[in-house]
Amino acid sequence: MHRDPRDIVVMVGGALMVVGNYLPWANLRSGLGWASYNGLEFGDGVITLVLGVGILLIGAARFFRFAEPSGVLRFATPLVGGVMSLIIAFRDGSSISANVRGINNELVSTTTGDGLWVVGVGAVLSIAAALAFLTQARKARSRRRR
Repeated sequence: MHRDPRDIVVMVGGALMVVGNYLPWANLRSGLGWASYNGLEFGDGVITLVLGVGILLIGAARFFRFAEPSGVLRFATPLVGGVMSLIIAFRDGSSISANVRGINNELVSTTTGDGLWVVGVGAVLSIAAALAFLTQARKARSRRRR
């Protein structure tokens, strides 16, 4: 029984997107202490969490053979979900960076947290696997035409 390594990449990408939502997306430090805010506290984390779970389930369904998503679902879910999550991570990271320039002084500092990076890496893995599936489907279709 052959397992497709691209399904593993999809699962890892989805899992990283899920885990990244629970890690800090922003850190705030002041003379009074510090605070971290994860993706679920930002609001956008709920979107990337749902997308990550969907991507993880598509990869797991294929890898463990308990469902066979259609060809379109096989690459469209990781591709669209990955692109959307990457845009959200980039936008939120840019927003935090812009706020950092406005807030940072001797008393208060803010930094982008690791959670955004983890969501971004998961999104890139999901996109890469989806593009690999799409490339394989196009090659198979061109072989059938010959």
